[in-house]
Amino acid sequence: MVLVTLMLPDGLLKKLFRVFYPFILCSVPLASTAFAQYRFDSWTTEQGLPQNSVLAIAQTRDGYLWLATFNGLVRFDGVRFTVFDKNNTPAFKTSRFHDLFEDATGALWLCVEDGGAIRYQNGVFTPFTTAEGLPNNTVTNVQSCPDGTVLIVTNGGPVRLRGERIVPDTEGVIVEDSLVYLGRSGARWVVDKNGLRQSGRPGGQGIHYSLNANLPYPVDTRLLEDRHGALWVAPISRGLLKVKDGVVTDYTQRLKLSATATIFKILEDADGSLWLGTLNAGLIHFSNDAAQTVTTYTTADGLSSNSLRGLFRDREGTLWIGTGGGGLNRMRRQFISGYSEGQGLAGNVAHAVLADRAGNVWVATQNGLSKLTGGAISNYLPAETAGSLPLLRLQALHEDRSGRLWVGGSDGLCSFKDGIFSAALRRHNGLAVNVWAIHEDRHGDLWIGTHFGLIRFKDGAPGYTYTTKDGLPKDTVRAIHEDRQGALWLATEGGLVKFAEGRFTVFTTKDGLVNDRVWSIHEDADGVLWLGTFDGGLSRLKNGRFTSYTTAQGLHNNGVFQILEDGHGNLWMSCFRGLYRVGKQQLNDFADGKISAIISTAFGKTDGMLSSDCNGGRQPSGVKTGDGRLWFTTLRGVAVVNPEQIISNPKPPPVVIEGASIDRHAADLANGLRLLPGQSNLEIAYTALSFIKADQIRFKYQLVNQDPDWIEAGTRRTANYSYLRPGHYIFKVIAANSDGVWNTEGAQLRITVLPKFYQTWWFRLLLALSVFGGIGLIFKRRLDQANRARRVQEEFSRRLIDSQEAERKRIAAELHDSLGQNLLVIKNYALMGLNTATAENPMREHLNEISDAAAMSIEEVRQIAHNLRPYQLERLGLTNTLQFMLRQIANASDIGFDCEVENVDGLLSKDAEISFYRIIQEAINNILKHSRAADARIHIRRAGEEIQATIADNGRGFTVEAVGQAELQKRGFGLTGSAERVRFLGGRQTLQSAPGQGTTINISIPINKNAHQQ
Repeated sequence: MVLVTLMLPDGLLKKLFRVFYPFILCSVPLASTAFAQYRFDSWTTEQGLPQNSVLAIAQTRDGYLWLATFNGLVRFDGVRFTVFDKNNTPAFKTSRFHDLFEDATGALWLCVEDGGAIRYQNGVFTPFTTAEGLPNNTVTNVQSCPDGTVLIVTNGGPVRLRGERIVPDTEGVIVEDSLVYLGRSGARWVVDKNGLRQSGRPGGQGIHYSLNANLPYPVDTRLLEDRHGALWVAPISRGLLKVKDGVVTDYTQRLKLSATATIFKILEDADGSLWLGTLNAGLIHFSNDAAQTVTTYTTADGLSSNSLRGLFRDREGTLWIGTGGGGLNRMRRQFISGYSEGQGLAGNVAHAVLADRAGNVWVATQNGLSKLTGGAISNYLPAETAGSLPLLRLQALHEDRSGRLWVGGSDGLCSFKDGIFSAALRRHNGLAVNVWAIHEDRHGDLWIGTHFGLIRFKDGAPGYTYTTKDGLPKDTVRAIHEDRQGALWLATEGGLVKFAEGRFTVFTTKDGLVNDRVWSIHEDADGVLWLGTFDGGLSRLKNGRFTSYTTAQGLHNNGVFQILEDGHGNLWMSCFRGLYRVGKQQLNDFADGKISAIISTAFGKTDGMLSSDCNGGRQPSGVKTGDGRLWFTTLRGVAVVNPEQIISNPKPPPVVIEGASIDRHAADLANGLRLLPGQSNLEIAYTALSFIKADQIRFKYQLVNQDPDWIEAGTRRTANYSYLRPGHYIFKVIAANSDGVWNTEGAQLRITVLPKFYQTWWFRLLLALSVFGGIGLIFKRRLDQANRARRVQEEFSRRLIDSQEAERKRIAAELHDSLGQNLLVIKNYALMGLNTATAENPMREHLNEISDAAAMSIEEVRQIAHNLRPYQLERLGLTNTLQFMLRQIANASDIGFDCEVENVDGLLSKDAEISFYRIIQEAINNILKHSRAADARIHIRRAGEEIQATIADNGRGFTVEAVGQAELQKRGFGLTGSAERVRFLGGRQTLQSAPGQGTTINISIPINKNAHQQ
């Protein structure tokens, strides 16, 4: 092995590296910081600015950033630019602006080039020129006065805006061509051709600083009074002066300003330091303390231009820089540094990083092995010399308990100790060994994860190789972790594997794992396993239960190559799109169902990474060093994060609804939003005003009365509704900054959707009335038809019954008058023959038989006639007739009858009495013919204004619901005929029957209320 220590310039070092590679080990100095402390981001016309000269910057209290350019006023929300110019804003006569100021009321003032000033308040631009009372249209600046008025300084002198009136500024003595500046201490500074005058000092007299005697250079309005009451002056020609208590201090030499370095803008920072924007020397930071440190930033450090016009520190602490020709710049502190070939690493493509017990950091790259120690990087490059690095492309690292370093590559395994590399395994079973992971267990055995299985080293020699035939789901083992119980967990391409007591247990997506391509394993202090996958997301394994997290739940990316935990309870993960951080409490709350989504904070090139494309699938692809820093492998070296330097943004972002369009036409939101009949396709644009990782602000919105719950919009800044029903709605939107701090109050917009005429309440009422009226008419018509049909049916039935009664009466009369008389004649002839015949005459017996038969037939004819037409009704009345009929039936039947008939004579008309009699007669006939009863009960009585009859038997009965009309007719006319007669009499009939429980008929007939009154 050849050891060469080089302390050479970076360019020469690279040349030597190319010449002597791969034969050398080199050591190069390690810079104290790998990258610049700050990063500059820029926006130009390519990103939406109307012009690349930004002369002034201000932030209004609603959160927007405003930019003054020579081609319009610009509103910026961190993502989108909105331009106001003379083409779209009637109040603008020109689009050239040179200064901005927010007064005490929150109004934004624009200083217009030769056009006076314009006030922007409540969405309205109001111009102030000589026409409104200004002495001159060249406005130098606008300031707020302690009495609430606004001071407008012009080339014609200062004036004040009191209410809406321009009035003279009567405070102090004004000379020709003088300019006024109001300091935060209450001092009034007046600049004129003779120098600088200070007045309004609390408890003090005015001071005059004359040109040449006190001031070395002429001054203008590039002034700033700091928190201590000192006035900082940038003279017209060059330099920087401090004026305080009659003393002028020149800092020109201290700042090492060249003769051409003119300071155009002065800004005091929160710590009292000063930021100076120059016209040609970039940005200068002056510590303004005892050390008086001066730091200069130019285009070499990332500024888009060295000519600076505007400086502004926003409410979140971000420094904004307006340039002359280079657009808008943002200066951000970088929290991520790192090391690549440019800082001396052996190669850019880093696969593994390890911190050993001695405090060294080892980086395995595609070109060789690098050791970072103190202030130098030592590189070990592949060579064929004995004791040199025998491997080419390195991808795995591990330090065992003896301090030996194990190195794995795509072509084998070796160890490093006492400056000597020793090959340990190059081929296994005839195949080249591709090593992904190395781990030493608590028993001292070494486990090697390869592309063809898991190799167990015992006593320094390779032993058994576990493959799919032993229970692995796939042979590729990406990572190995030993838990606190001593079980080995393996990250494979086919799932998560637990190896304990000689047995493999496999967990896949079928068990709840988010993805089977597992690349990383992390165990936290609670024994919970966090599992990262190649492109499927993150899984948590706790108490045997998996919980999955993907971009759908709020992860920045579904790649989780390496998982590291910082000291604040955050998990850091690497992926193809940089690094991202998620609070572990959030992840646990999601698993417990307390929250429905998580928020991750992403870090990439804008935060200092040279490449946001991280590497993974090797072990370890990241490491936490003893100082708390997190190291991750990337395609350009290693990225180093110091979580302690990252300050979370605690301020919830202001939320603003910027506008809306209906059918692609802009809508006025001054008094809420109204959609006219026929309008649809509503789009609402909203934003949140945080300028720290503005592209990572997340939104939720809800349209009350339309959306049942909040809609997760992610980073999308528009909401679309293709159709809304007529009614009243409230659109609400809330947002969270990049650190997950939510503005739960958000913003809202009232929306009214006007109905079409056929959707109005009165039209619907009219339609309902029409429908109900039509239904009523149809119902009435159908009811009339039914009533007519019922009356026709009743009339038919009545006539049928009347005709039946008439026919009964006729037949009864004919039987009585014709057949009865003939039978009586026959009987009389037989009796006459008996009277004339002798006792010995043999015809005498036949005549007796004829007489008896005739008498019997006459009696039968009488009975038939009486049944057809009960003559007793006319002679004896209804009550006696019913009693007579019941006695006859009882005497002639085996059924035991219990009969009770109260006096009901005179309660019904004659026709009604016949019908009532028939009802009782038919009911008793049914008992005799069908019931098979042993006992029957017939009770007839008067109850109030009704005649009530109960006919009951204890016969076989039947199921009323199961017996249809045909069966009733089959059982006899009695049931249907009786019901019909009862209905004609205006009465009610109920029938109760059950198999084996007999039948009961209850009949109620109203007195003197019948349909057949004669």
